[in-house]
Amino acid sequence: MKNMILLAWTVGAVLILSAFNMPAHAAVTEAWVHRYRNTPDDSDSGPFKAVFDSAGNVIVIGGVYVYPDTRSIAVVKYSGSRGSIVWQQRYRSAGSSTSDDVAAVGVDGSNNIIVIGSSNPDGAGPVDYFTLKFAATDGALLWEKHHNSPAVGLGSHEMAMDDEGNVIVTVPSPVHEEWNEESIAFCTLKYAAADGALLWEKCYTGPRGRPYYLQAIAVDASGNVVMTGSSDGDAPIYRSDIYTAKYSGADGSLLWENRYNGPANRNDFPNAIIVDASGNVVVTGYSDNGISNYDSDIYTAKYAATDGTLLWERRYNGPANRGDQGTALAVDPGGNVIVMGASDNDGPRYDSDIYIAKYAAADGSLLWEQRYDGPANSFDDPVAIAVEASGDVIMTASSETNAPQRNSDFFTAKYAGADGALLWEQRYDGPVGGNDYPASVAVDASGNAVVTGSADTTDLNVDSEIYTAKYAAADGALLWDEYYDGAPSYTTFAKGVAADASGNVIVTGSAYNPLSEDLEYYTAKYAAADGALLWEQRYNDSADDEATAVAVDSSGDVVVTGCTAVSGGHDFYTAKYAAADGALLWEKRYNGPGNSFDFARALTVDAGGNVIVIGDSSNGTNGDILVIKYAADDGSVLWERRYSGPATDREHDDWAIALALDSQGDVVIAGYSETAAGEEYYTAKHAGADGALLWERRHNNPDAYDEVESLAVDVSGNVVVTGTSGTIKYLADGSGGWTNTSISGKSLSVDANGNVVVAKSSYNTNGNFDLYTAKYAAANGAMLWERRYNGPADGDDGASTVAVDASGNVVVTGGSSNGTNTDYFTAKYAATDGALLWEKRYNGPADGEDFMVFSHSLALGPNGMVAITGRSANLDGNFDIATVVYRENLPAVSIALVPTGVRLRFVGTPSQSYQIQRASTVTGPWTTIATLTAPADGLVESIDITPLGGSAFYRTGTP
Repeated sequence: MKNMILLAWTVGAVLILSAFNMPAHAAVTEAWVHRYRNTPDDSDSGPFKAVFDSAGNVIVIGGVYVYPDTRSIAVVKYSGSRGSIVWQQRYRSAGSSTSDDVAAVGVDGSNNIIVIGSSNPDGAGPVDYFTLKFAATDGALLWEKHHNSPAVGLGSHEMAMDDEGNVIVTVPSPVHEEWNEESIAFCTLKYAAADGALLWEKCYTGPRGRPYYLQAIAVDASGNVVMTGSSDGDAPIYRSDIYTAKYSGADGSLLWENRYNGPANRNDFPNAIIVDASGNVVVTGYSDNGISNYDSDIYTAKYAATDGTLLWERRYNGPANRGDQGTALAVDPGGNVIVMGASDNDGPRYDSDIYIAKYAAADGSLLWEQRYDGPANSFDDPVAIAVEASGDVIMTASSETNAPQRNSDFFTAKYAGADGALLWEQRYDGPVGGNDYPASVAVDASGNAVVTGSADTTDLNVDSEIYTAKYAAADGALLWDEYYDGAPSYTTFAKGVAADASGNVIVTGSAYNPLSEDLEYYTAKYAAADGALLWEQRYNDSADDEATAVAVDSSGDVVVTGCTAVSGGHDFYTAKYAAADGALLWEKRYNGPGNSFDFARALTVDAGGNVIVIGDSSNGTNGDILVIKYAADDGSVLWERRYSGPATDREHDDWAIALALDSQGDVVIAGYSETAAGEEYYTAKHAGADGALLWERRHNNPDAYDEVESLAVDVSGNVVVTGTSGTIKYLADGSGGWTNTSISGKSLSVDANGNVVVAKSSYNTNGNFDLYTAKYAAANGAMLWERRYNGPADGDDGASTVAVDASGNVVVTGGSSNGTNTDYFTAKYAATDGALLWEKRYNGPADGEDFMVFSHSLALGPNGMVAITGRSANLDGNFDIATVVYRENLPAVSIALVPTGVRLRFVGTPSQSYQIQRASTVTGPWTTIATLTAPADGLVESIDITPLGGSAFYRTGTP
């Protein structure tokens, strides 16, 4: 066993003998790192399709342009209920000059996502066709398969899945050694669901050896594959026919085939294929009607499942007697067929309407039809159609608009399944009134519709983002919409981090929004075990919105505060999000009497879940310190208190810095107050119940600037304040404790005994800054120990935040020079003497600036977990929010006799498996009595319910 811990138990006594392969103090590992990259709108992102999984989540697949002229594939999973990003993944083929294009996407029975596409390095071939499978839970790439072909942009690349999750893919391939349009065939490959192993491969040419252009494929309930495409007919005309065939799912052998040559003996092309519940095959497309060049009818045919016999066929010639073509198909629960297509109208030549028809399952008789001509009486192009469980039909299309110029909008509509009556319709014109094109539509189990496409977001016809919107089943009301652009990133700012009782990590900060061109709140929750994104929330008002602090209540709900820009200033903005999914529980704004600058600095949550926020607030002349308490359940204001210092002129303000709660729930605040003579510390205590002022104190050191940096309250309610001119301790009632002007600090914390720990930056003898940490006695402020950290480059090292864990050990974090740039630096010192227990550095992937400049950059979680967050340079020359979590391996081990047997406890690494073994002697033999997996908080417990008599030895470790 690895990392083995050995324990012994005897009747009436418990004894821990020894721990093998363990350091003197707990080893620490970097458990996970999560980087959030904010993306601007400086290049194009194009969607391909949106699909629902069985849980109602939305998966959007598209392409993202990458500098200078290549593309990668983006896969984004949105929460179906709220539209927040569950996860996002990018895929780019090997080679820096490749461009990856999406061809198809699907979701299997386990909600894993299958994507197929192609990569063409230089536009001349050969082409690499790839199939990718992404995990439902976090988007991890489960497997990928490649098939190379000399094909260069000819033909189609299609995919389908059978009921077992096996993937069927078709790719174009040459018939002969030479590659040209006269030698196109198609190869079909079947990959195993589990690992992508190739089950079979078959290649098909068109009849008589003529070229065959595959257009669409589908799979029936038995796993058989149906395909349709165009195939050249006989010489000398070589016009194309619609060719449809069915192949065995077991080995790819041909089961039946069918050709359609229209009455004009001219070009006939399919566009879509579908299989109904009985296995019958429906194909739609267009067929030349012989009236004039390029005039065609919508052609739809239904073939029998068993042998391909033609069951019925229908042609539609629109009112203009011009070009009509079917583009999409759906089948309702009764087997009736819905066809959507484009149909020329009687306006200017080639202007088209949307045409939808419903044909009876049995004989293809027309049940109803609908046409849609947009407001510009111009181009309305069909895109996709879907049928909900009730049989109602939802479609999406692009539709031109009149003003201010002819650009394209999303058009989405719902028609009654019974008679085609219009139930609702929605148009979407993007933020700049440019060209917005939908790409697909999907319907969830409740009948809600999701549409995805591309939307112009900057200058007209220049750049675009993937736009996804969800509409309500009943009336088409917009439930949510989201933009996604995976282009190079803009800078983000991490402002705060917190950990809940299970060790999940919550980060808040500010991120640039390319649509509004300003900052917005960004809050994310990451799983304790591996840093997987659990949810994320953004808040954007009409201008810059900056989050400043985050806290977690006893239920795990998350509260964030900061400010939102308004005309002439800022308001406080505070929001509470649900622990489970980040749903907004309530939000509150505060605009002070000055209707000017109100800026929230910090917050905390009391035992009842009520939220207390402190910040700066203009009174119309100068700035005050403001404290507000919000109710836990709905955010209603319970009380608010303002402090305006003795200087009331416009030149002097009062600044809020920090707040804390004592054990009674009373609120202690600290800041500094400007006077004509300079700044002074300001500290006050308010009753938790009603905000009444219990006491207030001012401190002025005439020889220094007096600016508060940090505040802490010990278990007895005593208050400690530190800043630029020293550290002061007030007793719980506000009377004097001690003042030490030689102790200045950036951040402070107190341990269970009331001892004070201060961290700051301190000059060393070389003229650079060290990270300095010191501990002072509770009684009189006498120094107990001090530690300096001078990094490997002998450059500048500075503190950001310090905290004390449950054992009194001190954790400090900050930035440290590596000789070129700055790294995150985190260290842990022993409670008693400040001995170094461990230290860690984090240097981001760009080997650039990684630093924490805000006072909320550190959080301690259960069982030795440490989370830090800050700004970290990315490869695009901007900054990501980078959150790093460290875990201590296998600390605190205990063994105890309990009524049910012998209980063993230890803390392991989340998701790691551990064996518990027992023996009657220390040399064995050993018997495994349990194998357990550490939960999210790492605490493993096992009870031996049949202990050996007398004494026994136990050991535990990783297998």
